[in-house]
Amino acid sequence: MPSLNCHLLISGYRRNTADPVEVLVPNMLDQFGNHANGIQVVDLDGAQDVFNWSGTYSWGFFVYACQAPNIGANCYNNVAVPGSASIPVIVQQKGLQPVNLLLSFNVVGRSGGGQLGGLGQEVRIGSRWIASAFLNSETGQPASTTILLDWLSARWTLDPVEGGFVRIHSVWKPEEYLHVENGTLAVGPIQPEWQSAMWQMEPSGGGYYVRFRNVWQADAYLNVESGALALTPIGQDWLSADWWLLR
Repeated sequence: MPSLNCHLLISGYRRNTADPVEVLVPNMLDQFGNHANGIQVVDLDGAQDVFNWSGTYSWGFFVYACQAPNIGANCYNNVAVPGSASIPVIVQQKGLQPVNLLLSFNVVGRSGGGQLGGLGQEVRIGSRWIASAFLNSETGQPASTTILLDWLSARWTLDPVEGGFVRIHSVWKPEEYLHVENGTLAVGPIQPEWQSAMWQMEPSGGGYYVRFRNVWQADAYLNVESGALALTPIGQDWLSADWWLLR
């Protein structure tokens, strides 16, 4: 799953004081916010001064379900299991009673990735190398970044093309496809004969992941080796060129 951008709404605090509001996450396994249930919570634990707060304060944090051993943002060997999961949280400020909360989540297992499925279906295309990064066109240009779950710009269909290829077709803007007709990655309308908008899906990682090789630039693959989405030749061991499909 992509990381969830969440907010803890805090009210009833003492404002005219040097005593900070603290948020404690007692069951964290390490400094990265990992939990034994495979849920990773980032930027939730800590303390903040209240001088600049007014009204209900929104304390932002991120939640991520670790996908598989050693895959994810410092997940190490923690793996989220589909089903319900919860994390205890304590909000406190000196002079007030602590508030005990239980954050509850429903972890939905992703259906199989790789080349074994996804054709003609609506999918999100996630990076194996950069956890929580998904192919999207939210800014009008193709990118691989953290997304919000309601972004239609991160949803695509893989439309079959004669020859065993696919087109990567935007759900958000149905007239647009991912292509390299002008030499660089872009999304926009295409012509039916454009090989620059055709992609060969090649299995990777035992078939669980896929690589997208451009038909027009036959030695170039979608990758995020530099941190940004690119289409370049790759090394065979590049995890940055591996993608998984979330349906």
